[in-house]
Amino acid sequence: MEVNNVQTHTYLQETILKLFVEIDLNLSKPLRKMLSALIVCLLENNKAHISRLGESLSTGDASAMACIQRIRRFLSNKKLSPLITVVPLLLLMRPLLSKLPEIVLTMDRTDWEKRRKYINILSVAVSYKGRAIPLFWIVLDRKGNSSFEHWKRVLTPVIEGLQQMEWLSGIPIHVVADREFASPKLAEWLKKTYGVDATLRMKASMYLKGEGMPETKIATLLRKMLKGSRRVLRDQIVTRDSTFKMNVVLNWGKEYEEAMVRGDDTRETSQSGCTVRAAFWHRADAQRLENQRF
Repeated sequence: MEVNNVQTHTYLQETILKLFVEIDLNLSKPLRKMLSALIVCLLENNKAHISRLGESLSTGDASAMACIQRIRRFLSNKKLSPLITVVPLLLLMRPLLSKLPEIVLTMDRTDWEKRRKYINILSVAVSYKGRAIPLFWIVLDRKGNSSFEHWKRVLTPVIEGLQQMEWLSGIPIHVVADREFASPKLAEWLKKTYGVDATLRMKASMYLKGEGMPETKIATLLRKMLKGSRRVLRDQIVTRDSTFKMNVVLNWGKEYEEAMVRGDDTRETSQSGCTVRAAFWHRADAQRLENQRF
């Protein structure tokens, strides 16, 4: 690297190391140093590939292969976990989060197969200006959908981390998720455990039952809708094995090829209409992650 590039690289790494101390990142000095070096490499527009990162870290004293081995040891260190970075990330994002009228969390899952091995990532992110910023995730060692226990596992550290921040007191938290997570059990757990509202995209195969309306399949209601129409059903029992009431909105925008059905437990259903889009911002980011896998 040229002299100016070396100076910039060193300055960035020193700045990041100081930031780690300020946000109390619970890692040893060697791990912090390697993490800061990798962050700088990525900021310098290097591809997130172990070979490219090793080449970028190599100097006259260390070969690219030696650096690659160091990165591998770093990534396999059991002390590294998304769990220890949740609170530091929230502290780092204080200038952004403290100005939001509502904290919108999106939960999504992305998976692919690589060399006969399944990569299955379930994550929770905070939505900010059309982007999803990951806060916590788990990697499942199998293919297929996630379960209610998995959902609680990824949401718990994030929600508890947010609720311990005094500077976020008074700012509501709202969870949005796509059809894989369309369970009234999830909405009920969020409301009763943390006082958090949820907006979930419903499946056409689900059943609804409310006052003055017999048990009806959502698909049946959708067949009666016209493009550009909207219908709100309040205090609905969703699925046959639930007693938790949700408001259900059926909306077929003129610009879309199919209607969207969402369920939420907010007092003002109209307020959550815009936040449901955050789930699809996260979906788009997950798709980019899958496209860029290595």
